[in-house]
Amino acid sequence: MRAMPITCVRSPRANPPSLIHPPGGCRFHPRCPQAMAGLCDREDPPDFAPRPRHLSACWLDR
Repeated sequence: MRAMPITCVRSPRANPPSLIHPPGGCRFHPRCPQAMAGLCDREDPPDFAPRPRHLSACWLDR
């Protein structure tokens, strides 16, 4: 049997958002390298379906 390839998962190098005082807009925008100013920091993204049977709550998938 072939071995599965090892993939590297990148994790943000910042503290997680506060659960008591979450940031406005997308909860990941303070530590997302692709956050779009004026959108991610103001509006919570809805669920998008970038491909069948896959949902994403990210403005990049609109």
